Amino acid sequence: MADPVEPAAQPPRPSQRLRVLLIASLALNLLVLGVVVGSFLNEDRRKGPDRSIRQLGVGPFERALTADDLAALGPDLRARRPGLRASSRNLRGSLVEATEALRSVPFDPARFEAALQQHVSAVAGIQKQGFEILSMHVARMSDAERAAFADRIVANMKARKGPRAPRD
Repeated sequence: MADPVEPAAQPPRPSQRLRVLLIASLALNLLVLGVVVGSFLNEDRRKGPDRSIRQLGVGPFERALTADDLAALGPDLRARRPGLRASSRNLRGSLVEATEALRSVPFDPARFEAALQQHVSAVAGIQKQGFEILSMHVARMSDAERAAFADRIVANMKARKGPRAPRD
């Protein structure tokens, strides 16, 4: 007698919970991928050392620099990189110290004040280097380039004068 043919066993269907978990995981992965891709696509289109100059605290002067200006600042920024890194480490260290002082029980106002002073010194050091780099660059500009730079600074100041939203 022939053996009866058994129907092919179908794999068990995943539970509803597992399906929801897999879908949620896929959605999260797609979200992360979207954020990463979006950050690359929406990056500031100006090339060159613009991110570095922004971190130097030169504010309205930085906003008035052209893409060519930013590219020209590259060698000066690279030359100062070791000092800027040291200043950045000091800045981070001051923030760590300030947060530790804030969390300490009992609170030590003198410790917090010292951390704030360290922070102010680190910011001032970074800003000083930024203004020195900017000053060297402006000194190399022609009269017409300096006048155009001044015009861009004024235009940026006027554009930013509008009413500001209240902070929460």
